[in-house]
Amino acid sequence: MIRVRHALLAAFSALSATSLGLSLVPPVHATTTEPTVVATTVIDPDESGDDDGQTLDLTVRSPAMAADMKVRVILPEGWSPTAGRTWPVLWLLHGSGQKNLQGVPSGYESWHERGMAGRLLANRQVITVMPEGGQYGWYSDWVSPGTLSPRPNWETFHMVELKQLLENGYRAGATRAIAGLSMGGFGALSYAGRHPGRFTAAAAFSAALTTTDDPYVVQGDLATDGVPHNSVWGDPLDILGGGRQRWMAHDPYHLTGTLDDIPVYVAAGDGDPDPTLPADQGVGEPAPVADLLEPGGLQQSRDFADRLDDTGTVTRNFYGDGQHIWPFWRRELCRALPMLLTNIGVSSGGLPADCNTWAATNRPTAGN
Repeated sequence: MIRVRHALLAAFSALSATSLGLSLVPPVHATTTEPTVVATTVIDPDESGDDDGQTLDLTVRSPAMAADMKVRVILPEGWSPTAGRTWPVLWLLHGSGQKNLQGVPSGYESWHERGMAGRLLANRQVITVMPEGGQYGWYSDWVSPGTLSPRPNWETFHMVELKQLLENGYRAGATRAIAGLSMGGFGALSYAGRHPGRFTAAAAFSAALTTTDDPYVVQGDLATDGVPHNSVWGDPLDILGGGRQRWMAHDPYHLTGTLDDIPVYVAAGDGDPDPTLPADQGVGEPAPVADLLEPGGLQQSRDFADRLDDTGTVTRNFYGDGQHIWPFWRRELCRALPMLLTNIGVSSGGLPADCNTWAATNRPTAGN
């Protein structure tokens, strides 16, 4: 991936967001009403593979987004809205361009449908939250609406409104972990870094983790969606106008100073198919002919891990053969869960001992 190497910009990149006086916590957008659940749908256990878990789709009226947003939650056995206790929370963030098994653009369903998260988490004492993050939302409050209306405020929806709604109505506690893939892996580490103390562990799979000096994935996503490519944080080369500082204030690479207090798991492949699997990589999903995303994610993950290694605790799994597709993200969730669950006080006992076999066996029954 082409990298920005201009000497002046490199000098500014050596600074941290906090040293530039940037707030790590986003502004809370003024709203006149609180988020409310306007519809609830129970997901059939036979379809979800969740055994006895209670899986719900919530339609949340969000003032920050000025729209109704979707959130899928897996509630633990024994959960009740009037329970005398709370439960720890695991957030799972989706990647860009996701579709559900019917081929409709949808992100909030993907960890459950394609990642088979319910089969790993439904019978554990944790609330699993999978929110909509937009096809190319980048888990941020945008500086410009671009061609959209109104302006997206994803971070405020997730970190302010949805947090409040879960705590007030769904017995969510104050102990949380977060994980995501690709764009969602960026979101997981950006949220954890921008909200110190909010999460006790974080994981990112195949993620863009040095976005300021490698802005092309973010800009390319927006261009793919027909949105001006600097709509999220502004121009990454604009130092005097604050664009570059905003990019840095969201960039996991520049947030390692606040991520060094929690354990972090990062994983990525090299973009090549796994020769031990069939040509479809074992789950009926076509392997990319030329995977350009995964090698970039691998390099960014290496750079991020090297920087965090200086002060923090990072587990690396750079596993070689592997592409930017669901078989590997299912496997990495399986591998990362012991660390994520242990750090929110949830037993990891009974998780698959062989995540390769588990990921190949547990797969969607339709779609690709």
